[in-house]
Amino acid sequence: MTAKQYLSQIRPLKIRIAAMAEQLELLRAAAECVTTVYSDMPKPTTRDIHKTENAIIRVLEMEEKMQAVFNQLAEINEAIASLSDPVLHSLLVKRYVRGERWEQIAADLFVSLRYVYILHDTALAEIEKDGVICLDKLPKPKLPRWATTGPKTTDAYLCQLARAHGLQLATFDSAIKDSAALLIS
Repeated sequence: MTAKQYLSQIRPLKIRIAAMAEQLELLRAAAECVTTVYSDMPKPTTRDIHKTENAIIRVLEMEEKMQAVFNQLAEINEAIASLSDPVLHSLLVKRYVRGERWEQIAADLFVSLRYVYILHDTALAEIEKDGVICLDKLPKPKLPRWATTGPKTTDAYLCQLARAHGLQLATFDSAIKDSAALLIS
């Protein structure tokens, strides 16, 4: 994922948060409407005796999902806020957070449209330099024979990344048989 793709997630995330907020409102309304009905009529044997609890659980699960999306959005905003140049920061906020057109950004910054594109490229390069993970720049996995399960595959790939960057993977797992793994005892 490039820095541009990373920042372009803001709009879909905002749309997703709005949709989730609507869903949450409906779930809360449904949870508040769940009531117990007392009657002398015979009860069906398959009724759900935990309606209220299930409704509350659905609300809590939706809130959890929504919080995860908020965290993702906050992480992207932190990447923008990490820019030291206020012009670059302003440009990225205007383009990705507010969704302004390039022409409007150029007018607001009192620069030409061509220069806005140059500033944009500079801002993206600084975002990438500051640590936004760009997945298209990561090496393709070359897994050893001992990587036979999900956790072992993850360990093997982390060892590969560490080796590619001249680092070692600190681990408590003595089962990792790789020269890039540093066993902590």
